[in-house]
Amino acid sequence: MFVSGNHDSDALVRRIALAGGIVLTERGRLRADGSYGPLVVRVRGLRVAGYSDPFERRAAEQFRDRGSRPDAEQRERFRDWLRPLLGRVEVVMVHEPALAEGAAEELRRIPPRRPLVLLTGHTHVPSFRSSTNLVELNGGTVGGGGTGNLEKSQPFGLAVLAYTRERGFEPTAADLVEIDAHGGSARAERHRVAP
Repeated sequence: MFVSGNHDSDALVRRIALAGGIVLTERGRLRADGSYGPLVVRVRGLRVAGYSDPFERRAAEQFRDRGSRPDAEQRERFRDWLRPLLGRVEVVMVHEPALAEGAAEELRRIPPRRPLVLLTGHTHVPSFRSSTNLVELNGGTVGGGGTGNLEKSQPFGLAVLAYTRERGFEPTAADLVEIDAHGGSARAERHRVAP
């Protein structure tokens, strides 16, 4: 499954869809022919939706950098997109945490009726936050920024979400894993999801 980030392009997104990848956008799943399928897809029993990065690079603009900091209107657009999905999805993927910031604040104040996991990226820093029926999870980076980051001491990071389906979808824990590709050391930290 894939949602675009600010260093990804419309050409890359299309190639992933053509290769059979699950590319999620705010308009629905991108099909190989360029049309859009359902907004919510089922993957291994989970209902998932995703939101494209508004700063995705475009072939028509020679793939120029389009920035990376969402404005108030873009954050409101994301919040408006997410509201009708509450209760219909278990997982929402969006690259830029700042894009989802306002929606997450709203969900902390007025928790969703059913558990929701908000998966983000962009910052290259792992993070976990849990509140009533909301898990906010960022795995860090797995080579984010391309090979230019190999010279940096930044570890590779990923997140593993544990959940049960006994009484419907219920996240139980998140493991944040960091691997030092240069030295070979690794560490993992488990975070329990608040009941």
